[in-house]
Amino acid sequence: MKEWIYKATRSKVGYYETRRLAVARHFLCRSAVERNGSQSDRVREVGLGDIIHFYYARGDGKVPSYGSFVVVHGGGMCAVNPNSFSSAGTSA
Repeated sequence: MKEWIYKATRSKVGYYETRRLAVARHFLCRSAVERNGSQSDRVREVGLGDIIHFYYARGDGKVPSYGSFVVVHGGGMCAVNPNSFSSAGTSA
């Protein structure tokens, strides 16, 4: 098991949409390919049972945490389960 820290930004999806996916639907999303066509760094290294500490840089100086999530499904799309790890909570 590895632990990861992932920062989301508003470059593709806004704060509220990202929060709804992560907190309400327990879904974290990250493109496996960069804009230049290269593979995203470390995406392939995330595995089942890993913990992702997820937060969002809003750009206004506020950096709310969505919590910590355990990867419970892999293979292109990963599902996460925040209930199987003590969640750090959320702040709006």
